[in-house]
Amino acid sequence: MKKNIFLLFISIFITLSSLEILVRIYFPQELTTPFRVYGKDGLLLNDKNNEAIHQFEERKIKCGFGYYHLLQGVL
Repeated sequence: MKKNIFLLFISIFITLSSLEILVRIYFPQELTTPFRVYGKDGLLLNDKNNEAIHQFEERKIKCGFGYYHLLQGVL
């Protein structure tokens, strides 16, 4: 019984790992970094003194946020 459960978990792990590798190779996702944080009162704020990078195909955009969580500009 324990051997069957162990074999089931190992086969599920191997299947999910191989699917993850195939998706990363054949269907890559566009990369973005999070730039929002939750404030003390639960509101979403731009993360100050941080950069957010957004990538679409070959284009890459860097956004910086400064004091008072305002957009400093697209870099």
